[in-house]
Amino acid sequence: MSQKFTPARVETAFWLAICAGLVISVGVDTDWGRQIRLPARKIADLPGTFKAPELTEPYSLPGADTMLETTLRPLFIVTRRPAPTADISKPAMNKGQFVLTGVSILPQVKYAFLLEKAGNRSPTRSCSLRTTTARSCR
Repeated sequence: MSQKFTPARVETAFWLAICAGLVISVGVDTDWGRQIRLPARKIADLPGTFKAPELTEPYSLPGADTMLETTLRPLFIVTRRPAPTADISKPAMNKGQFVLTGVSILPQVKYAFLLEKAGNRSPTRSCSLRTTTARSCR
């Protein structure tokens, strides 16, 4: 038997046929290089003049004399806050009477799930979205 068709030669011939097929298909698709050169596109004419936008005046801070109250009453001190109102009503619930077991916050309303320590009764309290104090709960 002759040494013409060894596995190495068959594999080399296979890959050469694959490469030759790819080169031929690319050559046919590009019309052997003649379709690669595309004609240049025409550029549209630009408008004659360019109008620059108007700039606004640079920002500047107001004078220091307009900030006099801020300098006299600094932001983060207790005396800057207004005095608390005297209308403090007695809370509806006694402290230590209930145990908080859960909270549910919905877009329309907030719920606090409470368990009474003495009688294992579980009333549900709901608070409006605008106010969150225990006094506004029902």
